[in-house]
Amino acid sequence: MEAWLRRFNNFCTYKGFNDDKSKALFKVLLVDSVAVWLESVDVATANDWEALQEAFKVRYTTASFLKYHHANELFNKKQDKESVDDFCAEMQSLAKQINADEQMLRFAVLNGLRPDIKNHVTRAQATDRRTLVEAAKVAEMCTPIASDGAVAGLNVQLSLVQEQIKQLMNQRTTSIAGSRLPSPR
Repeated sequence: MEAWLRRFNNFCTYKGFNDDKSKALFKVLLVDSVAVWLESVDVATANDWEALQEAFKVRYTTASFLKYHHANELFNKKQDKESVDDFCAEMQSLAKQINADEQMLRFAVLNGLRPDIKNHVTRAQATDRRTLVEAAKVAEMCTPIASDGAVAGLNVQLSLVQEQIKQLMNQRTTSIAGSRLPSPR
């Protein structure tokens, strides 16, 4: 919700809205449980834009115990199919929520990068987050990404090879069993 309020205020500033117009738009945009909360706010707070924003922050700011969840997510998140830019932006947002310093963020980003990208970044010996992100972007541009079709094709080829190996093993077992001499009983 903090990010939503920040974007909302940026929009109001961009549009040149005064406090009254910002407050009116704010009230219109709130829905569901947040709209119910707004109805429960006392009249003095609801009529004062600064006080209303503060009440909103107090009510919807991340609880301190949830910061542990965000820290866990920060240090365990792995880059999947998202771009380096998107991954780093998400990591920066998580780091901001737990007040992580630049070094912690840098280590968390490095830990979460895809192995092929992490390899390049480690060799580049990035000393700050900016150079780390630049090295990761270079690695991303140089790394071919297999499409789902290519992966499916590889899976089919792997299945065929596995089937051929099974057939060879069966032929070998059959030929070994057939070449045994009968026991002299």
